[in-house]
Amino acid sequence: MSIVLYRYKCPEEHRPWCRQNTNLFLFDVDDLEAVVASNIREREREAERAELIVDAEVMRFQQSLRQMDVGPTLGALKKRLHEIANSEYSRSVRNWAR
Repeated sequence: MSIVLYRYKCPEEHRPWCRQNTNLFLFDVDDLEAVVASNIREREREAERAELIVDAEVMRFQQSLRQMDVGPTLGALKKRLHEIANSEYSRSVRNWAR
């Protein structure tokens, strides 16, 4: 069984005793600050990698959109949606007039 101790300040006279016990780990604020700094650096590196992945995927998606040439299809879809909306509006007005 391991024991982990955290103290704001550890008296220097306790450190040799802690080092002799292999199942006892003693951390102070300086140790935690070093871990936090290391974690921040690692996260920054991973964030840069993630940005590269996102940029590559955006470029791939944009290329696929250009290849599909969706402009005419979207225009026809928009026109058809307007036709449906106008038809439904006219039908609703007729039903209200009854």
